[in-house]
Amino acid sequence: MNASTTYSSNITRVLSTVILGICCKPEECVITESSHIGQLHIKVEPNMSDYALLCGRKGRTIRALKHLANQAGLMEHIGADLELATCLRGENEKALGFLQNPGYDIEDALSK
Repeated sequence: MNASTTYSSNITRVLSTVILGICCKPEECVITESSHIGQLHIKVEPNMSDYALLCGRKGRTIRALKHLANQAGLMEHIGADLELATCLRGENEKALGFLQNPGYDIEDALSK
């Protein structure tokens, strides 16, 4: 996300501010929103190094962020949920290619 990114929802704006404040590499964090009738879905794809920060100890941080999204949605009379996507960005992205491609040859990738 960059400074010119705009969101249609105030909920997404607030959550993106909080999330990017937690991340060490906010410029590599991708936040997308999708909305359907009465439902807002926010997806966060952080850099691998920020994934643990957003999860927090025992999942406390991500649970708090999801609770914040849910409560903000209730105030706006819509359902809102937050998804922390499995992260493949960063220095280990190449080594994790098998997660997206079932035919990926791990031995070939490790030999390079």
